Amino acid sequence: MNIRILVDWKYEGKIFIEDELAKRKIMYKIYDIKDYSMKDRINKYRIVLLYFKYLKQAYEVISSSLDSDLIICLNYTTSIAAGFFAKIKGRKCTVLGLNIIAPYRHWLIEKIRFLLYHNVMNWENFYITVNSKDYINDYSKRFKVNENKFFVLHDAVVNTNDSSPFLYRRSYVFCGGEAKRDWDTMLKACKDLPEIKFVFIARKKYFDNNLIVPPNATLLFDLSEEEFYQYLIESALVAMPLETSLPAGLIVILKSALHHKPLIVTRTPSTENYITDNHDGYLVELKDSKDLTEKIHKLYNDPGIQDMFTRNLYEKVIKYHSPENRALSLISIINKIVTKEYNQ
Repeated sequence: MNIRILVDWKYEGKIFIEDELAKRKIMYKIYDIKDYSMKDRINKYRIVLLYFKYLKQAYEVISSSLDSDLIICLNYTTSIAAGFFAKIKGRKCTVLGLNIIAPYRHWLIEKIRFLLYHNVMNWENFYITVNSKDYINDYSKRFKVNENKFFVLHDAVVNTNDSSPFLYRRSYVFCGGEAKRDWDTMLKACKDLPEIKFVFIARKKYFDNNLIVPPNATLLFDLSEEEFYQYLIESALVAMPLETSLPAGLIVILKSALHHKPLIVTRTPSTENYITDNHDGYLVELKDSKDLTEKIHKLYNDPGIQDMFTRNLYEKVIKYHSPENRALSLISIINKIVTKEYNQ
């Protein structure tokens, strides 16, 4: 068996699964997007170009694939494209799409997506991972796919050495991310806490320009990854209300855990994989600005709770959500697919 791994960026170093594949002497090859540009993600008018790159990458890999190949796609859009091309070209390779995230769209887009996803996901050689078992039933019903197509694969930290100790600060509350942040709820809490400073970092293409930013907040757009995380590291705490119950904000949660940042996050099936309310962070309900405001005020002013939350979350992430653990989980999934040892 040869494994072909498709990544949706320009590959410049190892990914989490490589060491485990090498230990087992499993042949693999990484396929990246050579002309990847962050501008394709930032500029909403270049989204078509980005999706074209996904399609091109999937087509080229499938066209050269062998029947014994396992195609692992780290981007779910790419996996759908790979499954589609493999099916229409009559290929016998196997495609594994990692961590589907499919937020509901406008009814017409949703119908078109259903036709595509239903067709590809039901192909006998196509498999899917989700971040939480709670999503299996939802996606199975939504796209009319048998639940035995799904496996659970949790997200993990990228580098456990990229960490810093807890330090009580009264700098600012941080909120940021690419998509699905509930800025309306965040801004209401910000307005109700004029004595606390806030720093928000958003994607301009996703931000509603009609929202009013209070004077105690600084709003920044489209910063580099290094700048983004520097603001996170220098913050007093991280508050991240989400506007969806689907996976979102997990990279920020994991990064915050490594840098001992106290966390307040919307309760979803995926965030509950990492945060236990009142033990290693606070969970708030969707759209509950009142509870978010109260939790920010309480956590911001209590160094003892901050220290407890950050210590507990750091220990949990290191123990259960390391790159090594994720790699072993993926190896287990691969073995089940190859040997057909799952509930058919």
